[in-house]
Amino acid sequence: MERVIPIFPLPLVIYPNSSYPLHIFEERYKSLINRSIKDEASFAIIPMLNDDLAIVGTEVTVSQITNKYPTGEFDIVVKGGERVSIIKTWKTPSGYSEALVKTLEEDNYDDGYSVIEILEEKFKSLLNKIELDLEPNFWKNLEAARLKSYKIAEKCGLSLEQQIRLLEEPAEEERLGFLIGHIIELEKTMSERSVMISLIMNDGYLNN
Repeated sequence: MERVIPIFPLPLVIYPNSSYPLHIFEERYKSLINRSIKDEASFAIIPMLNDDLAIVGTEVTVSQITNKYPTGEFDIVVKGGERVSIIKTWKTPSGYSEALVKTLEEDNYDDGYSVIEILEEKFKSLLNKIELDLEPNFWKNLEAARLKSYKIAEKCGLSLEQQIRLLEEPAEEERLGFLIGHIIELEKTMSERSVMISLIMNDGYLNN
């Protein structure tokens, strides 16, 4: 389905069903967020890499306002919804951009559970090796997630380029395989426990 929504370019990836805190300070995006809150409307966060706009982003809604400042700035939490593909963009009089987007359907991945099991085993093995315990809500959310790739990707130490690649991948089985390969390579190349912990924990995703 094609539709028009405001877009918020940022150097980060919001995965479907993930929660992420944002600080809003630019006037154009304060306007966007105020509109979104007032109208209970969604917008899309589109990843930016080296000033280039990605072709796939994630539709989000404001799930929480955690702080309001006298300057009009906001601390908010956004919740990821469906992935969207950018068709074309343009500027609005308020300064932010809108885009004609197409919703990307997720495949009904209901077989090949061995791939999911392999990924979860690799992921848990990585955490055990660096003696890192993730919060219980992460595991609760992972168990509830229909598409496991997005949830595990939050804590895999992916670069922005890798996150964008994962978000653009249409098939869940391919995303799972990509993460398995990433963890194998991470274990080979990362010898510093503190560096690996920093990679995994310095992600910003919330698991409330």
